[in-house]
Amino acid sequence: MRRLPFPVPALVPRADSAPLVPLPLARLAATVGYAKQYSGVSTSSFLKHFTSQELSPAGLKNLGPYVEILADVEQLGAHKASVSLRLDKIAREGL
Repeated sequence: MRRLPFPVPALVPRADSAPLVPLPLARLAATVGYAKQYSGVSTSSFLKHFTSQELSPAGLKNLGPYVEILADVEQLGAHKASVSLRLDKIAREGL
């Protein structure tokens, strides 16, 4: 079992030089060294991360019908319409 790097309850000095007061454990972020190793919280913790994928016409032909079904189930009409338009274009151009 690992020991915590602070006494329980931790004693912290007050700003007015009064004696040390116990700090409730709920106010401590006990990361047991994780924050030192992985930088803890940074500005990137508050950013949204987006990913995108690219499909060839053959890939869209294979996956398109399933994407349409999934978009329909999730009530994402615009996504379904987008895939349907792309599938229609592929069919028209014979790709």
